[in-house]
Amino acid sequence: MEALYNIFVESVKETVVKLRDLAALKPDFDLKTVQKNALGELVSNTGPQVASIPTTSSASSKKNPATATPDYLMAPIPTPLFKVQGHFQPIALKNNINPGFEGIPLHSYKQIKVPAYIGGVSKAKDFDPLCHIELQEEKLNDEEDEEQDEFAIDDQEKVYERQKVDGLHEHWLHVEPSQVDFASMLRESLQDEGLECLRRFERYSRHEELLPYVRVLESWDDKVCEGDWDPPDDNHLRCDEWLQDNYWFINLDFIIDRYLSTAYVNITAFFRKLEPYLQGFWENKRLLVDFERMQESTIANENLKNPTEIIPAVLQRFNDQKFDSENTIPPYRDLGLVRLTLIPIKEQLIPQAKACFNKLRKIFPILIRTRIDHQKKWLNQQINAISKPPINV
Repeated sequence: MEALYNIFVESVKETVVKLRDLAALKPDFDLKTVQKNALGELVSNTGPQVASIPTTSSASSKKNPATATPDYLMAPIPTPLFKVQGHFQPIALKNNINPGFEGIPLHSYKQIKVPAYIGGVSKAKDFDPLCHIELQEEKLNDEEDEEQDEFAIDDQEKVYERQKVDGLHEHWLHVEPSQVDFASMLRESLQDEGLECLRRFERYSRHEELLPYVRVLESWDDKVCEGDWDPPDDNHLRCDEWLQDNYWFINLDFIIDRYLSTAYVNITAFFRKLEPYLQGFWENKRLLVDFERMQESTIANENLKNPTEIIPAVLQRFNDQKFDSENTIPPYRDLGLVRLTLIPIKEQLIPQAKACFNKLRKIFPILIRTRIDHQKKWLNQQINAISKPPINV
């Protein structure tokens, strides 16, 4: 019985030590672009992560141990014990982008200010399609150059306002299993299933299969137990009672919850790094609603403001989103105690950027035809104006 007790306690202690060591690691939350060759094969260093273990250089320590320079050895970071999977679940009705219909609390919506986008001056990251894809104001009559310059200055100083959602990762990104389910499964594995494995050892004292041999013994023969040989209710050994006062058995729930809490805090911290990608997804949903209108969409309108600057910026945006989703978001990330799988998240982010790009490709023929018709109309008007005989000389 004592041997079974020790097996359980030492196994739990060993597991807890691993949980503690992995939970104490400081994960790398930064997102880095993965380099690939022409065949799509990874060419960057994709080996195991390493941690620096400071040691003292022998040469410098002999001269002056107090001022010895540390010599860093690179030791591989331990592999996580568990795997969890990240999921992307944007709860929203199709084509309904109004607050209250996206599964996002209304208090998460806020108004932000966006500066104007000036071609050749603003950076690509400053382009905001929800504000900068707009129609120019119709002019009732010709304006003087002076007035046009004044309007140009006003455009540069123009500030837009639009809605933004704070903390999309809190609403859209989830982990399976959840922390509660994970703790329950780990507790069941260590306590219930662990003890059940130890209960497979059968006892030999008072075992019913040994009763025929006991009956042939004489009164002076040695026996395992004195008195009547009454078979117990269960022939398997149980060390449950021995564990009732053991520290590891009593505090196992608290220990599991403590280290799993650290792991899930790390997961939330990493999800926060994905917030820019989720913001792009949220903005693209609104663009797609407009793109679905095809020739009626804002970007296909002949009065689109600054088309030579806006259209390339939109295309660059979708290309960058697709590239970043494929090459910057890793397929998984080790976060100390757990390995977080991100493939389901990537599988939803990448197609949306492609969908926006493909929808825009369908609009381009309409856009080009509309602009050609507009130029033809303007050209005909100018030809007719020139063809008229002069009235005053």
